[in-house]
Amino acid sequence: MKKLIIISLIALLSTNLFSQGISKVKEATEIAWYGLDFTQAKLIGGSEDFADVEAIVNRHFESWNVIIITETKKYDIAKSLGKSVPSRISHAVEINKKVATEGLVTYDQNKLLKADLEKIVAQYQEGKDGLGMVFAVENLDKINSIVRVQIVFFDIRTGKVEYSNYMEGKSKKGITFRNVWAGGIHKIIKSIKKEYPNWN
Repeated sequence: MKKLIIISLIALLSTNLFSQGISKVKEATEIAWYGLDFTQAKLIGGSEDFADVEAIVNRHFESWNVIIITETKKYDIAKSLGKSVPSRISHAVEINKKVATEGLVTYDQNKLLKADLEKIVAQYQEGKDGLGMVFAVENLDKINSIVRVQIVFFDIRTGKVEYSNYMEGKSKKGITFRNVWAGGIHKIIKSIKKEYPNWN
């Protein structure tokens, strides 16, 4: 019983690392989309699963960000949140290019903590008012075919994390490497519409 309680608490904490600012998120009429951040991400699997790590960093990190902008009807974050969501992905595109390929592929699961999310959000702090949102990618898990992210909302001017929520999406079978993992991101965005009203 004690072990079950501990596991339940860990699951709860991993779901929502910041909760104090949820009212600000729900009251906002506009939230800027800063994209997918891979700076703390890991690729879970072997070298055969992620054969070309250089291409993943130099090409796919950007293509996964761009597809959300170019295929807005499919990856409709604004519809899922019921808000205006202007795009500012240029920050993430440049930041992701600096991710080191060494150690990126691993069999060890990683979990983003509060300090990790605060470090990620600090990269997007600007002299502008309003709320921003970034998907802090934890991992692309080939073993379990899952994309795991922390959805982070933050004050753009101060860089303060207001709210975060853990979500995951099953990757799909696809002809291209890009579409396999884009499928998992798509499922996360669709799930937001269903789950967002119950976030607290």
